[in-house]
Amino acid sequence: MPENKCLANLSTAVPEEEYTAKLLQIQGSLLIASLTFFIVGSTGLVGLFAKLVGPVTITPLLIWLCLGIVPTMHEKMSLHWISIVTFGILIVMGIFLENFYVPFPYFSFSERSWKMARSRIFGQFPYLIAIATSWLICFLLTTTGAEPEGGVARTDRNQTVAVLKHSPWFQVPYPGQFGLPQVSVGLTLGFVASCIACMMESIGDYKTCAKISHQRSPPSSSVNRAIIVEGIGSLIGASVGLGTGITAYAECIALMNVTRVVSRSTMQIAAVLLILTGLFTKCAAVLASIPDAVIGGILAMGIAMICGVAMGNLQNVDLRLTRNLTIMGTAILMGALVPHHFENNKVNFGVKTLDDCLNMLLSIRMLIAALVGFILDNTVPGATREQRGFAVKDSDASIAAADDGYALPMLLQKLLLKYPRLCKLPFLPSKRSLLVSSGSSDTMS
Repeated sequence: MPENKCLANLSTAVPEEEYTAKLLQIQGSLLIASLTFFIVGSTGLVGLFAKLVGPVTITPLLIWLCLGIVPTMHEKMSLHWISIVTFGILIVMGIFLENFYVPFPYFSFSERSWKMARSRIFGQFPYLIAIATSWLICFLLTTTGAEPEGGVARTDRNQTVAVLKHSPWFQVPYPGQFGLPQVSVGLTLGFVASCIACMMESIGDYKTCAKISHQRSPPSSSVNRAIIVEGIGSLIGASVGLGTGITAYAECIALMNVTRVVSRSTMQIAAVLLILTGLFTKCAAVLASIPDAVIGGILAMGIAMICGVAMGNLQNVDLRLTRNLTIMGTAILMGALVPHHFENNKVNFGVKTLDDCLNMLLSIRMLIAALVGFILDNTVPGATREQRGFAVKDSDASIAAADDGYALPMLLQKLLLKYPRLCKLPFLPSKRSLLVSSGSSDTMS
Protein backbone atom coordinates (compact mmCIF):
# COMPACT_ATOMS: atom_id res chain seq x y z
CA MET A 1 0.00 0.00 0.00
CA PRO A 2 1.29 3.55 -0.71
CA GLU A 3 1.13 4.59 2.96
CA ASN A 4 3.31 1.62 3.95
CA LYS A 5 6.10 2.39 1.51
CA CYS A 6 9.47 2.68 3.23
CA LEU A 7 11.23 5.94 2.38
CA ALA A 8 14.24 5.37 4.63
CA ASN A 9 17.69 3.99 3.81
CA LEU A 10 20.42 2.37 5.91
CA SER A 11 21.69 5.72 7.18
CA THR A 12 18.26 7.09 8.12
CA ALA A 13 17.24 7.11 11.78
CA VAL A 14 13.62 5.91 11.92
CA PRO A 15 11.63 6.40 15.15
CA GLU A 16 10.59 3.13 16.74
CA GLU A 17 6.92 4.06 16.88
CA GLU A 18 6.87 4.71 13.13
CA TYR A 19 8.15 1.33 11.96
CA THR A 20 6.33 -0.49 14.78
CA ALA A 21 2.98 0.94 13.63
CA LYS A 22 3.60 -0.25 10.07
CA LEU A 23 4.81 -3.63 11.27
CA LEU A 24 1.68 -4.15 13.38
CA GLN A 25 -0.52 -3.36 10.39
CA ILE A 26 1.41 -5.76 8.19
CA GLN A 27 1.34 -8.36 10.96
CA GLY A 28 -2.43 -8.24 11.46
CA SER A 29 -3.20 -8.24 7.74
CA LEU A 30 -0.91 -11.21 7.17
CA LEU A 31 -2.54 -13.09 10.05
CA ILE A 32 -5.93 -12.81 8.33
CA ALA A 33 -4.55 -13.57 4.86
CA SER A 34 -2.77 -16.70 6.16
CA LEU A 35 -6.18 -18.25 6.72
CA THR A 36 -6.44 -18.49 2.93
CA PHE A 37 -3.97 -21.36 3.01
CA PHE A 38 -6.02 -23.16 5.65
CA ILE A 39 -9.31 -22.71 3.78
CA VAL A 40 -8.13 -23.91 0.38
CA GLY A 41 -6.04 -26.70 1.91
CA SER A 42 -8.54 -28.10 4.40
CA THR A 43 -11.44 -27.99 1.93
CA GLY A 44 -9.43 -29.69 -0.81
CA LEU A 45 -9.81 -26.79 -3.23
CA VAL A 46 -6.09 -26.52 -3.89
CA GLY A 47 -5.89 -30.25 -4.66
CA LEU A 48 -8.58 -29.84 -7.30
CA PHE A 49 -6.96 -26.61 -8.47
CA ALA A 50 -3.58 -28.36 -8.82
CA LYS A 51 -5.07 -30.67 -11.45
CA LEU A 52 -5.74 -27.60 -13.61
CA VAL A 53 -2.41 -25.81 -13.08
CA GLY A 54 0.23 -26.98 -15.52
CA PRO A 55 3.60 -25.80 -16.82
CA VAL A 56 1.92 -23.41 -19.27
CA THR A 57 0.55 -21.52 -16.25
CA ILE A 58 3.54 -21.89 -13.94
CA THR A 59 6.29 -20.85 -16.38
CA PRO A 60 5.05 -17.25 -16.95
CA LEU A 61 4.59 -16.90 -13.18
CA LEU A 62 8.17 -17.96 -12.44
CA ILE A 63 9.54 -15.78 -15.23
CA TRP A 64 7.88 -12.73 -13.72
CA LEU A 65 9.03 -13.79 -10.27
CA CYS A 66 12.60 -13.53 -11.59
CA LEU A 67 12.10 -10.31 -13.54
CA GLY A 68 10.40 -8.66 -10.58
CA ILE A 69 13.50 -9.11 -8.40
CA VAL A 70 15.88 -7.62 -10.98
CA PRO A 71 15.74 -4.05 -9.54
CA THR A 72 16.55 -5.31 -6.02
CA MET A 73 19.26 -7.58 -7.38
CA HIS A 74 20.82 -4.72 -9.38
CA GLU A 75 20.69 -2.43 -6.35
CA LYS A 76 22.68 -4.86 -4.21
CA MET A 77 25.11 -6.00 -6.92
CA SER A 78 25.96 -2.43 -7.88
CA LEU A 79 27.19 -1.70 -4.34
CA HIS A 80 30.58 -3.38 -4.73
CA TRP A 81 32.58 -5.62 -7.07
CA ILE A 82 32.59 -8.39 -4.44
CA SER A 83 29.10 -9.30 -5.69
CA ILE A 84 30.60 -10.25 -9.06
CA VAL A 85 33.22 -12.37 -7.28
CA THR A 86 30.50 -14.15 -5.30
CA PHE A 87 28.45 -14.79 -8.42
CA GLY A 88 31.53 -16.02 -10.29
CA ILE A 89 32.46 -18.45 -7.51
CA LEU A 90 28.93 -19.86 -7.58
CA ILE A 91 29.11 -20.30 -11.35
CA VAL A 92 32.42 -22.14 -11.07
CA MET A 93 31.33 -24.32 -8.15
CA GLY A 94 27.81 -25.06 -9.30
CA ILE A 95 28.47 -25.60 -13.01
CA PHE A 96 32.11 -26.18 -13.93
CA LEU A 97 33.12 -28.14 -10.83
CA GLU A 98 29.72 -29.66 -10.03
CA ASN A 99 30.81 -33.23 -10.81
CA PHE A 100 34.44 -32.87 -9.75
CA TYR A 101 35.31 -35.33 -6.98
CA VAL A 102 37.84 -33.96 -4.52
CA PRO A 103 40.18 -36.63 -3.08
CA PHE A 104 40.99 -36.52 0.62
CA PRO A 105 42.72 -39.08 2.85
CA TYR A 106 41.22 -40.68 5.95
CA PHE A 107 42.35 -43.33 8.39
CA SER A 108 40.40 -46.59 8.53
CA PHE A 109 40.51 -47.99 12.08
CA SER A 110 39.03 -51.31 10.94
CA GLU A 111 41.81 -51.90 8.39
CA ARG A 112 44.41 -49.82 10.28
CA SER A 113 45.55 -48.04 7.16
CA TRP A 114 45.10 -44.79 5.32
CA LYS A 115 42.45 -44.69 2.60
CA MET A 116 41.53 -42.23 -0.10
CA ALA A 117 37.93 -41.05 -0.47
CA ARG A 118 36.38 -38.75 -3.04
CA SER A 119 33.47 -36.37 -2.60
CA ARG A 120 31.59 -33.73 -4.63
CA ILE A 121 32.55 -30.94 -2.25
CA PHE A 122 32.07 -28.15 -4.81
CA GLY A 123 28.76 -29.47 -6.10
CA GLN A 124 27.32 -30.12 -2.65
CA PHE A 125 28.37 -26.90 -0.91
CA PRO A 126 28.55 -24.17 -3.60
CA TYR A 127 26.73 -21.52 -1.54
CA LEU A 128 28.68 -22.21 1.63
CA ILE A 129 32.01 -22.02 -0.21
CA ALA A 130 31.01 -18.84 -2.08
CA ILE A 131 29.79 -17.02 1.04
CA ALA A 132 32.81 -18.07 3.11
CA THR A 133 35.28 -17.06 0.38
CA SER A 134 33.63 -13.69 -0.32
CA TRP A 135 33.26 -12.96 3.38
CA LEU A 136 36.95 -13.74 3.90
CA ILE A 137 37.88 -11.38 1.06
CA CYS A 138 35.77 -8.65 2.69
CA PHE A 139 37.53 -9.29 6.00
CA LEU A 140 40.95 -9.02 4.32
CA LEU A 141 39.90 -5.79 2.58
CA THR A 142 38.84 -4.44 5.97
CA THR A 143 41.96 -5.44 7.92
CA THR A 144 44.37 -4.24 5.22
CA GLY A 145 42.57 -0.93 4.77
CA ALA A 146 41.95 -1.57 1.07
CA GLU A 147 38.26 -0.89 1.64
CA PRO A 148 37.76 2.73 2.81
CA GLU A 149 36.05 3.62 6.08
CA GLY A 150 32.30 3.18 5.77
CA GLY A 151 32.68 1.08 2.63
CA VAL A 152 29.85 -1.35 1.90
CA ALA A 153 32.23 -4.32 1.81
CA ARG A 154 33.73 -3.68 5.25
CA THR A 155 32.94 -6.18 7.97
CA ASP A 156 33.19 -3.58 10.77
CA ARG A 157 30.59 -1.08 9.60
CA ASN A 158 28.77 0.83 12.32
CA GLN A 159 25.45 -0.87 11.56
CA THR A 160 27.08 -4.31 11.64
CA VAL A 161 28.87 -3.69 14.92
CA ALA A 162 25.70 -2.24 16.46
CA VAL A 163 23.67 -5.32 15.54
CA LEU A 164 26.30 -7.65 17.00
CA LYS A 165 26.68 -5.55 20.14
CA HIS A 166 23.03 -4.98 21.03
CA SER A 167 21.51 -8.32 20.03
CA PRO A 168 20.94 -10.68 23.01
CA TRP A 169 22.54 -14.10 23.17
CA PHE A 170 19.22 -15.90 23.41
CA GLN A 171 15.72 -14.72 22.63
CA VAL A 172 12.43 -16.51 22.04
CA PRO A 173 10.05 -14.61 19.75
CA TYR A 174 6.50 -14.54 21.01
CA PRO A 175 3.13 -13.19 19.80
CA GLY A 176 2.38 -9.63 20.81
CA GLN A 177 5.95 -8.56 21.53
CA PHE A 178 5.48 -5.49 19.30
CA GLY A 179 1.91 -4.78 20.42
CA LEU A 180 -1.61 -5.64 19.30
CA PRO A 181 -1.75 -6.41 15.54
CA GLN A 182 -3.81 -4.05 13.38
CA VAL A 183 -5.75 -4.94 10.22
CA SER A 184 -5.88 -3.03 6.95
CA VAL A 185 -8.55 -4.20 4.48
CA GLY A 186 -6.54 -3.17 1.44
CA LEU A 187 -3.33 -4.73 2.70
CA THR A 188 -5.18 -7.93 3.63
CA LEU A 189 -6.61 -8.27 0.12
CA GLY A 190 -3.15 -7.67 -1.28
CA PHE A 191 -1.75 -10.45 0.90
CA VAL A 192 -4.60 -12.76 -0.19
CA ALA A 193 -3.69 -12.11 -3.83
CA SER A 194 -0.06 -12.89 -3.01
CA CYS A 195 -1.20 -16.10 -1.30
CA ILE A 196 -2.99 -17.19 -4.47
CA ALA A 197 0.09 -16.46 -6.59
CA CYS A 198 2.26 -18.34 -4.08
CA MET A 199 -0.07 -21.34 -4.23
CA MET A 200 0.31 -21.49 -8.01
CA GLU A 201 4.08 -21.29 -7.67
CA SER A 202 4.10 -23.89 -4.88
CA ILE A 203 2.14 -26.36 -7.00
CA GLY A 204 4.81 -26.06 -9.67
CA ASP A 205 7.55 -26.40 -7.04
CA TYR A 206 5.99 -29.59 -5.67
CA LYS A 207 5.81 -31.15 -9.12
CA THR A 208 9.37 -30.12 -9.98
CA CYS A 209 10.62 -31.47 -6.65
CA ALA A 210 8.88 -34.78 -7.40
CA LYS A 211 10.74 -35.05 -10.72
CA ILE A 212 14.09 -34.28 -9.12
CA SER A 213 13.40 -36.84 -6.38
CA HIS A 214 12.26 -39.45 -8.93
CA GLN A 215 8.82 -39.58 -7.35
CA ARG A 216 5.39 -39.66 -8.93
CA SER A 217 3.39 -36.46 -9.22
CA PRO A 218 2.13 -35.44 -5.76
CA PRO A 219 -1.41 -36.65 -5.01
CA SER A 220 -4.14 -34.17 -4.10
CA SER A 221 -4.03 -35.05 -0.40
CA SER A 222 -0.30 -34.28 -0.23
CA VAL A 223 -0.77 -30.95 -2.01
CA ASN A 224 -3.57 -30.03 0.41
CA ARG A 225 -1.38 -30.90 3.42
CA ALA A 226 1.53 -28.91 2.04
CA ILE A 227 -0.58 -25.80 1.57
CA ILE A 228 -1.95 -26.14 5.11
CA VAL A 229 1.62 -26.33 6.44
CA GLU A 230 2.52 -23.20 4.48
CA GLY A 231 -0.44 -21.54 6.17
CA ILE A 232 0.78 -22.67 9.59
CA GLY A 233 4.23 -21.26 8.84
CA SER A 234 2.78 -17.95 7.65
CA LEU A 235 0.52 -17.76 10.70
CA ILE A 236 3.41 -18.35 13.11
CA GLY A 237 5.61 -15.90 11.23
CA ALA A 238 2.93 -13.22 11.28
CA SER A 239 2.12 -13.78 14.96
CA VAL A 240 5.72 -13.11 16.05
CA GLY A 241 6.09 -10.07 13.79
CA LEU A 242 8.04 -11.56 10.90
CA GLY A 243 6.07 -9.53 8.36
CA THR A 244 6.39 -12.03 5.50
CA GLY A 245 4.66 -15.28 4.62
CA ILE A 246 6.24 -18.73 4.43
CA THR A 247 6.10 -20.62 1.16
CA ALA A 248 8.00 -23.04 -1.05
CA TYR A 249 10.96 -21.45 -2.84
CA ALA A 250 11.95 -22.43 -6.36
CA GLU A 251 15.65 -21.72 -5.66
CA CYS A 252 15.69 -24.46 -3.02
CA ILE A 253 14.22 -26.90 -5.56
CA ALA A 254 16.94 -25.99 -8.05
CA LEU A 255 19.59 -26.35 -5.34
CA MET A 256 18.36 -29.88 -4.66
CA ASN A 257 19.11 -30.69 -8.29
CA VAL A 258 22.62 -29.24 -8.00
CA THR A 259 23.56 -30.88 -4.69
CA ARG A 260 21.60 -34.08 -5.41
CA VAL A 261 20.43 -34.07 -1.81
CA VAL A 262 16.71 -34.80 -1.58
CA SER A 263 16.60 -36.62 1.75
CA ARG A 264 13.68 -35.65 3.97
CA SER A 265 15.86 -36.22 7.05
CA THR A 266 18.41 -33.72 5.75
CA MET A 267 15.69 -31.09 5.34
CA GLN A 268 14.42 -31.76 8.86
CA ILE A 269 17.90 -31.37 10.34
CA ALA A 270 18.37 -28.14 8.37
CA ALA A 271 15.06 -26.86 9.75
CA VAL A 272 16.17 -27.59 13.33
CA LEU A 273 19.45 -25.76 12.72
CA LEU A 274 17.59 -22.73 11.38
CA ILE A 275 15.31 -22.69 14.44
CA LEU A 276 18.33 -22.86 16.77
CA THR A 277 20.04 -20.08 14.83
CA GLY A 278 16.95 -17.93 15.27
CA LEU A 279 16.84 -18.58 19.01
CA PHE A 280 20.54 -17.85 19.55
CA THR A 281 20.30 -14.36 18.14
CA LYS A 282 24.04 -13.68 18.26
CA CYS A 283 24.41 -16.35 15.55
CA ALA A 284 21.64 -14.71 13.52
CA ALA A 285 23.35 -11.34 14.00
CA VAL A 286 26.59 -12.76 12.60
CA LEU A 287 24.73 -13.92 9.50
CA ALA A 288 23.05 -10.52 9.25
CA SER A 289 26.51 -8.93 9.13
CA ILE A 290 27.22 -10.44 5.71
CA PRO A 291 27.78 -7.45 3.38
CA ASP A 292 24.82 -6.60 1.14
CA ALA A 293 27.01 -6.87 -1.95
CA VAL A 294 27.72 -10.52 -1.13
CA ILE A 295 23.98 -11.07 -0.69
CA GLY A 296 23.52 -9.52 -4.13
CA GLY A 297 25.76 -12.14 -5.73
CA ILE A 298 23.94 -14.93 -3.89
CA LEU A 299 20.58 -13.49 -4.95
CA ALA A 300 21.68 -13.30 -8.58
CA MET A 301 22.60 -16.98 -8.65
CA GLY A 302 19.35 -17.86 -6.92
CA ILE A 303 17.31 -15.99 -9.52
CA ALA A 304 19.30 -17.65 -12.30
CA MET A 305 18.43 -21.05 -10.84
CA ILE A 306 14.75 -20.10 -10.59
CA CYS A 307 14.85 -19.16 -14.29
CA GLY A 308 16.30 -22.59 -14.95
CA VAL A 309 13.47 -24.20 -13.00
CA ALA A 310 10.97 -22.17 -15.03
CA MET A 311 12.47 -23.42 -18.28
CA GLY A 312 12.66 -26.96 -16.91
CA ASN A 313 8.88 -26.95 -16.44
CA LEU A 314 8.54 -26.94 -20.21
CA GLN A 315 10.32 -30.25 -20.79
CA ASN A 316 7.01 -32.12 -21.08
CA VAL A 317 5.11 -29.38 -22.94
CA ASP A 318 4.63 -29.85 -26.68
CA LEU A 319 6.28 -26.65 -27.91
CA ARG A 320 5.44 -27.53 -31.50
CA LEU A 321 1.85 -26.46 -30.83
CA THR A 322 1.18 -22.83 -31.64
CA ARG A 323 -1.51 -22.93 -28.94
CA ASN A 324 0.98 -23.48 -26.11
CA LEU A 325 3.46 -20.91 -27.38
CA THR A 326 0.76 -18.29 -27.88
CA ILE A 327 -0.74 -18.80 -24.42
CA MET A 328 2.63 -18.48 -22.66
CA GLY A 329 3.61 -15.48 -24.76
CA THR A 330 0.29 -13.78 -24.06
CA ALA A 331 0.57 -14.46 -20.32
CA ILE A 332 4.10 -13.04 -20.14
CA LEU A 333 3.09 -9.99 -22.20
CA MET A 334 -0.02 -9.30 -20.10
CA GLY A 335 2.12 -9.63 -16.98
CA ALA A 336 4.08 -6.62 -18.23
CA LEU A 337 1.37 -4.65 -20.03
CA VAL A 338 -1.47 -4.63 -17.48
CA PRO A 339 0.63 -3.50 -14.46
CA HIS A 340 2.43 -0.91 -16.60
CA HIS A 341 -0.91 0.55 -17.73
CA PHE A 342 -2.34 0.80 -14.23
CA GLU A 343 0.89 2.23 -12.81
CA ASN A 344 0.40 5.20 -15.14
CA ASN A 345 -3.43 5.20 -15.04
CA LYS A 346 -4.51 4.50 -11.48
CA VAL A 347 -7.94 3.04 -10.79
CA ASN A 348 -10.10 5.77 -9.27
CA PHE A 349 -13.64 4.90 -8.22
CA GLY A 350 -13.65 7.48 -5.46
CA VAL A 351 -13.37 4.89 -2.67
CA LYS A 352 -9.81 4.95 -1.33
CA THR A 353 -9.78 1.41 0.10
CA LEU A 354 -11.22 -0.10 -3.09
CA ASP A 355 -8.90 1.96 -5.29
CA ASP A 356 -5.82 0.95 -3.29
CA CYS A 357 -6.82 -2.73 -3.38
CA LEU A 358 -7.40 -2.80 -7.13
CA ASN A 359 -4.23 -0.84 -7.86
CA MET A 360 -2.25 -3.27 -5.71
CA LEU A 361 -3.76 -6.37 -7.32
CA LEU A 362 -3.31 -5.03 -10.84
CA SER A 363 0.35 -4.22 -10.14
CA ILE A 364 1.34 -7.80 -9.20
CA ARG A 365 2.94 -9.08 -12.40
CA MET A 366 3.15 -12.68 -11.20
CA LEU A 367 -0.56 -12.75 -10.43
CA ILE A 368 -1.62 -11.24 -13.76
CA ALA A 369 0.62 -13.58 -15.78
CA ALA A 370 -0.54 -16.64 -13.83
CA LEU A 371 -4.24 -15.78 -14.12
CA VAL A 372 -4.03 -15.12 -17.86
CA GLY A 373 -2.08 -18.34 -18.42
CA PHE A 374 -4.46 -20.35 -16.21
CA ILE A 375 -7.63 -19.09 -17.91
CA LEU A 376 -6.32 -19.54 -21.45
CA ASP A 377 -4.73 -22.94 -20.80
CA ASN A 378 -8.00 -24.32 -19.41
CA THR A 379 -10.35 -22.77 -21.99
CA VAL A 380 -8.49 -22.85 -25.31
CA PRO A 381 -8.93 -26.22 -27.09
CA GLY A 382 -6.43 -27.94 -29.34
CA ALA A 383 -4.17 -29.89 -26.96
CA THR A 384 -4.38 -32.98 -24.78
CA ARG A 385 -3.33 -32.93 -21.12
CA GLU A 386 -0.06 -34.63 -22.06
CA GLN A 387 0.64 -31.98 -24.73
CA ARG A 388 -0.06 -29.27 -22.13
CA GLY A 389 2.69 -30.75 -19.93
CA PHE A 390 0.61 -32.64 -17.37
CA ALA A 391 2.17 -35.88 -16.20
CA VAL A 392 0.70 -39.13 -17.45
CA LYS A 393 -1.20 -40.88 -14.68
CA ASP A 394 1.03 -43.38 -12.91
CA SER A 395 0.36 -46.85 -14.20
CA ASP A 396 1.63 -48.53 -11.06
CA ALA A 397 -0.57 -47.52 -8.12
CA SER A 398 0.87 -50.19 -5.84
CA ILE A 399 3.89 -48.42 -4.41
CA ALA A 400 5.45 -49.75 -1.23
CA ALA A 401 5.61 -47.34 1.69
CA ALA A 402 9.42 -47.55 1.71
CA ASP A 403 9.52 -46.28 -1.89
CA ASP A 404 6.67 -43.77 -1.64
CA GLY A 405 7.85 -40.29 -0.72
CA TYR A 406 4.30 -39.27 0.16
CA ALA A 407 3.56 -42.17 2.54
CA LEU A 408 2.76 -41.20 6.11
CA PRO A 409 4.67 -42.82 9.01
CA MET A 410 3.47 -46.37 9.66
CA LEU A 411 2.12 -45.49 13.12
CA LEU A 412 -0.02 -42.73 11.65
CA GLN A 413 -1.20 -45.03 8.85
CA LYS A 414 -2.38 -47.59 11.40
CA LEU A 415 -4.18 -44.87 13.34
CA LEU A 416 -6.01 -43.70 10.21
CA LEU A 417 -6.95 -47.27 9.29
CA LYS A 418 -8.32 -47.70 12.80
CA TYR A 419 -10.50 -44.60 12.33
CA PRO A 420 -11.27 -44.72 8.58
CA ARG A 421 -13.69 -41.79 8.76
CA LEU A 422 -10.66 -39.51 9.02
CA CYS A 423 -9.58 -40.64 5.55
CA LYS A 424 -12.50 -38.68 4.11
CA LEU A 425 -10.72 -35.45 4.98
CA PRO A 426 -9.24 -34.01 1.75
CA PHE A 427 -5.79 -33.50 3.26
CA LEU A 428 -5.40 -37.13 4.36
CA PRO A 429 -4.77 -40.12 2.05
CA SER A 430 -7.72 -42.32 1.15
CA LYS A 431 -8.27 -45.67 2.80
CA ARG A 432 -7.44 -47.40 -0.47
CA SER A 433 -4.03 -45.73 -0.77
CA LEU A 434 -3.28 -46.48 2.88
CA LEU A 435 -4.03 -50.15 2.38
CA VAL A 436 -1.86 -50.27 -0.73
CA SER A 437 1.11 -48.47 0.84
CA SER A 438 0.93 -50.60 3.99
CA GLY A 439 1.05 -53.78 1.93
CA SER A 440 -2.56 -54.75 2.67
CA SER A 441 -3.84 -54.56 -0.88
CA ASP A 442 -5.44 -57.99 -0.54
CA THR A 443 -7.85 -56.59 2.02
CA MET A 444 -9.24 -54.12 -0.50
CA SER A 445 -11.23 -56.82 -2.20
